[in-house]
Amino acid sequence: MQIIKNVTVMYQPPEPPRKEDGSQFEFEMLADGGNSRVYADTPEELLGYLIPGYEALDGVDQLTSRILYANTAAVALQAYAVLEADVALTEEERRTLEAPRDMPPQVTLGVLPALGNYHQLFSS
Repeated sequence: MQIIKNVTVMYQPPEPPRKEDGSQFEFEMLADGGNSRVYADTPEELLGYLIPGYEALDGVDQLTSRILYANTAAVALQAYAVLEADVALTEEERRTLEAPRDMPPQVTLGVLPALGNYHQLFSS
């Protein structure tokens, strides 16, 4: 895994780093509020960046940690959408975002409005 600062020049992303043998990494992920780019050969390595200690966990604990991470991300994004997004929510969208999470939400066709720079909520 390799991490570089995400510096764009004239809207162009930085040149991806290469491994010692000159080959490219399989995966790239923006992280740290968009300030870093993480390169890895496996999704597990990227998850290890997001979830400290992930690679040392067994399968069940890895699954549990992914669920907890996803839940934490969902709660933060929902709070952002309700409290701070620069878009107007419909009453149905607001009810969906504020509903208890013991049951999956029931949503009609449609998409929630874009949430802007929500990735900033997940800085390491």
